[in-house]
Amino acid sequence: MERRANWRKVLYERQPFPDNYSGGKEFLKELRTNVSLVKYSFLEAACGACRVVLHEEAIVIYALVFNWMMDLPAATPYVFSSLLVIIVPFYATYALLVHIQWPTFYDHLLTLFTLIFYGYALTPIIRTLTDAISTDTIYAMSAALFTLSFIFHDYAMSASLVSTILSVNLSLAASICLVSRIKSDETAFTLLAISMALFSYWPIVRNELINRCPLSPLLMVIVICPLTVIALISYSGVLLALLHTIHGPWDEACLGERST
Repeated sequence: MERRANWRKVLYERQPFPDNYSGGKEFLKELRTNVSLVKYSFLEAACGACRVVLHEEAIVIYALVFNWMMDLPAATPYVFSSLLVIIVPFYATYALLVHIQWPTFYDHLLTLFTLIFYGYALTPIIRTLTDAISTDTIYAMSAALFTLSFIFHDYAMSASLVSTILSVNLSLAASICLVSRIKSDETAFTLLAISMALFSYWPIVRNELINRCPLSPLLMVIVICPLTVIALISYSGVLLALLHTIHGPWDEACLGERST
């Protein structure tokens, strides 16, 4: 009995099979499904979502501080002092994590003084840069720029859309738009310093913590989110106490039932 030859995936060789024969069962022998699939646990997915929440928290905190300082410009020295008190421990933690040497620390210190000097000198120009634009337009521009910063922000994950420089510039541009609503140069400079700390300095420290401890985003959200919610509720209560409405002949006509 003649033995049937095995089909081989060879192009230039005569075989006892039709030209359109694809191998039968041999065709699916090398089939692989979901080659690039990466499976994440629930905890890993939650920590990844918390990275986005942390950037959102930074924007909410900046908006809260901005509104608070618009209502209470006299609190500027206390806010600036609190900013320094918060930054120093975070920088110390970052220095311990990356083992900063004295030359690097000297460069950071020199950069800090340079930013403070030129930032304070240019604050009057920055504050009046968009002064002629209406407040509603400023708020809309700031919201759009902050939203775009979500797309390009560095969440300590490799992605083609990640652009740290673009994300920082978008956030700072939104901050500059809001600063134009401030009347005092000292308050405007404090807001610029806060924006640099939240959108330029904080992501570096946060990503370093994430690389060292993958669970750190979840822990930070557990701590920061309740504090932000409490601040929002407290500030909303202050605004509601100041709420008042006025009525007059300029109101729209309303149809109502006429009593007979």
